[in-house]
Amino acid sequence: RMQKPTRRSTSLVIATYNRGEKILETIKTALAQSIDFEEILVVDDCSSDDTAQLIGAAYPDVRVVRTPENLFTSGARNFGARAAKGEWLMFLDHDDLLLPEAHEVLSELLDAFPVARAAFADHTYENRVTGEYYENHHSAQAPFHRLRQIHPLAS
Repeated sequence: RMQKPTRRSTSLVIATYNRGEKILETIKTALAQSIDFEEILVVDDCSSDDTAQLIGAAYPDVRVVRTPENLFTSGARNFGARAAKGEWLMFLDHDDLLLPEAHEVLSELLDAFPVARAAFADHTYENRVTGEYYENHHSAQAPFHRLRQIHPLAS
């Protein structure tokens, strides 16, 4: 295990659209991290349901911003990045769940490689509808193999 992570100001940005109560489990795992985020920012991408109200009622400390029009996932993430207060940004999909040390592990990676300006980790993927499951989603899926072409900063 690496050294204890440096306390950095990190905003967690979660873009969402019509997720309703389902996003509450995602937020719950974000709040249960071994090191806290500076803020958790949910970008409501013009949902037509009560997603924003549900978040506000369940988690009043989570900041919700609404896009002026539907920007779709990447646009909503960029909107959130501009609105975020933290020095560092972490992005999470609205249907993802974080393990309790996810933020800490990524922070440790950034501490171990101080010239790095980004970090990512593989993840488990489980489609609860189809039963499709990948222990290491990026490693198992051909479209993600391009990540292996990124040269490391150090070996």
